[in-house]
Order: sequence, then C-alpha cells, then structure tokens
Amino acid sequence: MLKKTVIPILLLHCLAGQAQGLRVQAITVADGLSQGFVSCLFQDSRGFVWIGTFNGLNRYDGYQIKRFDPNNSLPWSLKGNYINCITEDRHGLLWLGTDKGPVVFDPHSERFVHLAETIPTLPNAAVNQIFTCSDGRVWINHQQPATSGVLVLQPPDNLADLIRKGRLNSRAFQVQPVILGVNVKRPLLTLRMLQDSSLIAGDADYRHCRIDAGTRIAEHSNPHTLLHRQFGNYRLLYMVNGNQGVVFRPDSTADNIQNWSEFLQTPDGEIVLLRAGTARLLRMDTLASHREIPGYSRMPFYQQYPAFFELDQLPSYAATIDLAGNLWVGTAGFGVRKISRRKLDYKRFLPKLSIYNFCFLPHGQIWPGNQYPHQVFDLHTGQMEQAPWVADLTLDCFPYSILLAQNGDWWMVALKGSRLLVLKKDHRTDKWEEWPASLLWLRDVQVQLLEDTRGNIWVSGNKGNLVRIRPKVGLTDTWDMSVCFPESQADQLRSTALTEDRQGNLWIGSNQGLIQVTTPDTKPKFHIWNKHKSGTPLFKTDWILSVYPDSEMPDWLWVGLRGGGLARLNTRTRTSMDFTIKDGLVNNVVYGILPDSFGFLWLSTNQGLSRFDPHNHTFYNYIYSEPGINIEFNTGGYGYTPSGDLAFGGIEGLFIVRPNHTQQQKRPLNVQVTDVAVNGQYLDFTRNDGKVRIHPDNLLDLQLPYDQNNLAVAFAAPAAGDPFSVQYRYRVQPLSKYWIPAGDQRSANLVGIPPGQYTIELQAKNSDDDWSSARTTRMYLTVSPPWYRSLWAYAGYALLAVLVFRLYSRMVRKRITLEQEMAQLKNLDTFKNRFFAYVSHEFKTP
Repeated sequence: MLKKTVIPILLLHCLAGQAQGLRVQAITVADGLSQGFVSCLFQDSRGFVWIGTFNGLNRYDGYQIKRFDPNNSLPWSLKGNYINCITEDRHGLLWLGTDKGPVVFDPHSERFVHLAETIPTLPNAAVNQIFTCSDGRVWINHQQPATSGVLVLQPPDNLADLIRKGRLNSRAFQVQPVILGVNVKRPLLTLRMLQDSSLIAGDADYRHCRIDAGTRIAEHSNPHTLLHRQFGNYRLLYMVNGNQGVVFRPDSTADNIQNWSEFLQTPDGEIVLLRAGTARLLRMDTLASHREIPGYSRMPFYQQYPAFFELDQLPSYAATIDLAGNLWVGTAGFGVRKISRRKLDYKRFLPKLSIYNFCFLPHGQIWPGNQYPHQVFDLHTGQMEQAPWVADLTLDCFPYSILLAQNGDWWMVALKGSRLLVLKKDHRTDKWEEWPASLLWLRDVQVQLLEDTRGNIWVSGNKGNLVRIRPKVGLTDTWDMSVCFPESQADQLRSTALTEDRQGNLWIGSNQGLIQVTTPDTKPKFHIWNKHKSGTPLFKTDWILSVYPDSEMPDWLWVGLRGGGLARLNTRTRTSMDFTIKDGLVNNVVYGILPDSFGFLWLSTNQGLSRFDPHNHTFYNYIYSEPGINIEFNTGGYGYTPSGDLAFGGIEGLFIVRPNHTQQQKRPLNVQVTDVAVNGQYLDFTRNDGKVRIHPDNLLDLQLPYDQNNLAVAFAAPAAGDPFSVQYRYRVQPLSKYWIPAGDQRSANLVGIPPGQYTIELQAKNSDDDWSSARTTRMYLTVSPPWYRSLWAYAGYALLAVLVFRLYSRMVRKRITLEQEMAQLKNLDTFKNRFFAYVSHEFKTP
C-alpha cells in the first residue's frame, strides 16, 4: 500500500574521499527524482531535504522521493518548471524561486500559490534568490532589467491559514522595490543575506553593494566592512544559515563579486570549496591560504588547495549541509550526491581470505590463522610472505595457534602427524623447543592459548584437554575436563574461548556449556554452567562462542552464543539475561566480544558488527551504514592490535576497527507523517473534501466516514543522520495504552477502526538510544458513525419517542374521558327510565 522505498546506490571511491573516511550516496532519476539536473538544495526545519530541478520539486525523507511535478491544469499545483531557489519562513512555509515568478508552498496542505497571479505588482519572470527575515519580510531577486531587480514583500502572519482556506487576495500583501543609489547600475545580481542579516548584492557591473534593510537603498560599499572571518589571506562571509558562504581575497579585486567563491563548512570545521565545471571538491587550510602562486590573477586558491572529495559527476551550483552534518551536492544531470562521514573507522586486509584465530607478530606482521599455517601478511608491503618459523623449525609441523607472551617468548600449538605439540621460542636465543605436553586433536577445531596474570601459559584443547605450563619452574600439568560432562560425548567436546576474570579464575567456553576453573594456581576445581547442571537453562543454547568478564561488575560475565545471542550471567545469583534479535541485536550468532575504551561491547556476528551499550542495553548495527562490513565473521577471530584497536576476522578478510573517540551529539528525532492512505487510496491534501483539517500548529486531523475506516500512515524521521538505523513505534489511544514496536518499518496499518475519536502517536529513536527521551508526534482521527448511529439520528430517535409517548398519553387520556362520558350517559339513561316509569305510574294510578 505504501510507496516503494528508495534503495540508495553507494559509490565507493579510492580517491581523496576514501582517505578521509567519507562515503557517498547517489539519489538519481532511477530513485524517483523528477529530473537529473539539480538546481538547488534545501533542508527545512522538519528535516526534509527539498531538491529543486529543471522539471519540478522533490521531497526526500531519507528513504524515498515524493515528486511535485509541474501541472498547469490543476488548482493549487506547481506551474513553473525550473526551481532556482528554496527557503523557509518562520511559519514553516516554503518560498520558491521559479521561472514563472515567486511561489509560496504550504508543505502540510501541499498547496502551491503563484504570487504573480495574485499580486499584479510582482514579476512573472525568473526569480534567482529569495531570503526570509525574522520580522516576516521576504526579499526577492528577479530578472527584470527594467527594474532594480530586488523587491521586498510583507506577507500576512496568517498566510498559511489563508492558503488552506482558499481566501488569499492581493490586499493581504505589501510590495516595495529596492531603490538604487548613485552609480549603482541595474539590475542587482546575486542577492545574499549574511549571518548578521545584512543584505548584499552585485550590480550590473558586478560591483559589491549593500542594501539597507530600513530604507531599502542599495549603495556601493567596501566588502571589508562586513562581518567576516579571517582565514589566512582570505575573508569568509557566512550566510544566514551559518554553514555556508562566500570567500574573497582582500585586494583590489575584492569589490568584484565575480572573484568570490562559494564554500561550505562541515560540523568539524573543514572549509570545502565547490566549483562548477570540476568534479573535485577542495579543502581550504590556513597553511595553503598563505601561499602565492605566480601567473594566477583570478581565484588562485583553486590551484593550491588539496582535494576533499572527488565526485563521479560534475557538480552544479547546488549544495548544502544538513542537520546531521552531511554534505549534499547537486550534479549537472545525474541527481544528488550525499557525502557523509563513515559511521565506522575501519580498514580491511586480506579481502580474499577467511580469517580465524589470527595473531599479530612483531615488525608489522600478521599471522592469518591456522587456515594459512606457513604464511604471514606484512602490513608495510601489503604482501603475503613466508612465515619466519618455516626456516627456524626443523620439525615438520602445522601451526594451529600462536601466542606472544609478555616477556617476548613465542608459544605455538602445532600439529605433527596426528599429535598436537606445544612449542616455545625463547626470546633470548630465538630457538624453538618442544615443551612436554600431551594434547588430543580434532580436525579443523582451534586450540585456545592464554597467558594469565601470574605468567602461566594455559592451553585449552579438544576432547576436554586442559594444560597448565609454568615456565618459571619448568612444570606442566594436564587435566581432563570431559569427566564433567558424563551425559555428553567427550570425543566431540570443543574448546571455543578462554579468558581470565579479575579474581584470577579461568572461564572456558565450549560447545557443551561454560566451564569455570577456580584455584588455578594449585589443583583446579571445575564448575559447569549449562542446562544439565543448573536444572533450568541459563542460556538459550549451551554452545558458547565467546566469553568476556565485565570490567565494572565482578560477578557479571558476558557470553556470546551460537544462535542464542548475547547473555549476561550473574555468577553470584546464578541468573542470566538474554539479548537477541528482538532486542536490537543484528544476529543471534555472536562469535566475539571485545570492549572498547568507551565502555561499549563490540560483537562480531553472522551478519556484521554490532555495538552494544551495557548501561542502557541498546545496540547499534552497522549493516546499513557500512555495507562493506556486513559480512559473516568467524569463530575465534577477534582480538586487539598492538596499538589497541579492535580486530575481527571474517570470511572476507581481517577488519581493523578504531572506535570513534568523539561522541556524536544526540538529539531527539521528530517523526513526520509522509503519506496517508484511506481504504487503499492516498489522500490528496489539496482537495477540500472535509477529510483533512490542519490545525494552526500544523497537526493533522482526519475526519473519516464509518465505511472508510481502514487507514495506512507512512512516516519517517528525515533529520536522522543514519535513517536506516532508526527504530519506530506507534500507538492509538484510547484503543491501546501500549506502544506497538515497528522496528525499521515506517508504516502503521489500522484496519476496521470503530467509530470514535482517536490520537495516533508516533515515536522514533536511533538504534543505540532509549525510548525515554523520544519525542512524540501526534495526529488526530475521527471516524464518524453511520447515519443511524449519529447524534442527529439519536436526536430523531428521542424526538420520535417523545411524540409516540405524547400520542399514547393523549390516547389514554381520551379513552378515560370516553369511559367517563359513557358512564355519565348510562346514569342519565337510568334516571330517564326511572323518571318516565314514575310518571307513567302516576298517570295510571289515581
């Protein structure tokens, strides 16, 4: 029922953009854009991005495009083809400069008003710039050479209400032209409003002018007197929105506005130069801005600044910075490019290899794991090389696991024939020696190595083998843990994880449960944590893939499960809490758990990486924001680099992740209703059919008859930095007081709504936020009852009942009167008979 979602095209570049950690998303005609040449871009206060083209207006909500095509035959429709500029006033109305004059657009009722048809004094010519002031005035720059080219319009405060009620007339507006001063040649060009509300422009000779907002007089002026920011040898003038402006050099050419260039400023302070005719965006820096380049008399800085990003197509002059800090650039025929910072700072190595139990070696080398036993990868050369132990080891062995101890010794578990060996390379002699230990072997199953805080080396093998090596005294001890699992097959017991908690206890993950090893310095004691030992299941599955002791709570243990998600085990109370897909986890197979320095837990899963906040129990999944890391990771493929970054091995290589050291400023998301369908038909907001009413505060109020009570509401949070990670929920009061989670689905389907008055509430949040701070968007719904259940019907029923009652009462009273009259007549007849009988008797009797 709802419109098809746009699938963004991700264009990955190996140029400056990738080096800067940037990614680009293309929005083209294939995604629903009305035309490929983008002439202007604007984000309104609700978060929608409006895209003006050479064939109509487009609204983008982060997921899909809604088009407003030119149509001269329908009322309240757009009539101009070219959209040259877009801005917003204090009431939320959009002002458009088109090839047929200025247009005011109410985005709630979706009504366009071509002011040249309403106000005769307004030009019906192309409008290049429109600016709105805080006092309500609108400044318009139009292309009519016979005039000054700029006029100011004072609209009424209730303009939105007049548009929605269709009562707009020319008497509601005041129009005044700008007066040209001495030697200022008409018409004025390139109108701009600066951050301090100063109005500047260029005359027909491109000389800089300043417009006095009070007197409306344009005079030549010195641009150095304007409020500016010094940037090396250049001056920056910021526009009214604060994140873009113009740059000029303070020399004799500064008065010529043709020597000025447009810039945009990213949230982290970078100044980006946009130049039509070249696909390369430049990044200004103060060092380069002090250079002098001979031979360039005009705009020399284009030749001296480094590249910020290189687009795949030539840009147009349309560009903006949205609320989330993303850079939007229009192209000359190929739609829009949205340039954003990558959500995850990572690098990928060995993309054609599947990485398991890797190990970082000295001198910038990485051992890819037991799948590539005799090879190492050199980070400096980017090449696979022969492993150093191939020449050193005289034994014909097959490395399975490698550990670098704190004192510089190397420990290796290697396969020779059908027997596992424990080998040690002394850091003083660089010679390998076999350490006396006996280990059993299962094909293709890893062996866990750990150095504890006391310097002991632990080897957790397969079939229940556990080996403790004490290098200082040269002793080795071996235990068989399979006796702890009498109800299982010991031959299939696998060791999948090995770690040490703050109390010095060891925790071993296996495919048959969790094993706790206490008193590891003397004779270890084994405690089993699984559904057989505890009586009630602690976890959703006994197949443990990863274990991490909590750094703050000594009794807590985080456990990654194969198919059971993430579990938090309280070892003191012997209780656990599960976190699965229904709680926001991307996948229920959790291979690895690594904490970062900010307190987050990073989880490698069967479907990419997930970041978990253990304090508010929220997840952030990177499957949409970083498609390149949306892969299947491997068992045992997680650890830290020598510099402290996070490393994860997957089926498509090794990923080195550097967690963000600056937290993004979080702001509550506002949900906006994007479409409403009734009985499968989308509502036309421009029609005055009584179904749609918009409150003065722009809240939507629907009035529907009883037989049109199937409602579909589409919504979005357009100001979200990463729309595909946003979670939604809704509820309908008073039908339900409980919220209905919608996940990443952006629609609510309400079927068979009974007659009554309702409030539909919508909320949205980022995946790593909680609902307590979410804002609520409301829309009102009234479903009228059928005519026989309406108030008029009940009033008619009451009136009819009164009439019937009165008629019945009258009939009863009439019957009583008739009976009384009959009784009276009967008495009169009796009297008459007696009277005549008496008279007759008297005549007969003397």
